[in-house]
Amino acid sequence: MKCLCGCGGDAPLARQANRARGIKKGDQLEFMRGHAIIGLGLELNPRWRGGRTYGDYIGVKLEAGKDYVGEHRIVAEKALGKPLPAGAVVHHVNGDTYNNQNRNLVICQDDAYHVLLHTRAKALAACGHADWLKCCCCKQYGSPDDVRYGRHRACAARYARQRRARAKAAQA
Repeated sequence: MKCLCGCGGDAPLARQANRARGIKKGDQLEFMRGHAIIGLGLELNPRWRGGRTYGDYIGVKLEAGKDYVGEHRIVAEKALGKPLPAGAVVHHVNGDTYNNQNRNLVICQDDAYHVLLHTRAKALAACGHADWLKCCCCKQYGSPDDVRYGRHRACAARYARQRRARAKAAQA
């Protein structure tokens, strides 16, 4: 029996029984492993009923036989008036990946800037200050003057004392 995704490969035999699915050991399966989900493109999968979503984003198929392109990237390119530069990332301001309106999209030059936007948004939501930093020890936010190298001054001092105590104990 051929795989029903349309790839033309032979579907394997079941290695073990599955009562919930009504499969007995040695029965011919409908799909090759992973093809029920992916196949060779969604259109070839007989269970695909159309649609534009893939993952957490809305995808648009521009050419037959090609992969889906994120609709947010198409909207950003149209607003920019040219293709996005290499390495550019499109950020959704409100976090809703299905909202692809111009006012909800920001073009970031690289992934580092995109991560910075998310970090500042988390800080703003947590403490009301977008430029405050999170301490890696106590997980509290503090001003950039107080949080140095990822730790509050008090947390850094406590960490140094614990480290010295461990070193002293290891020597004894």
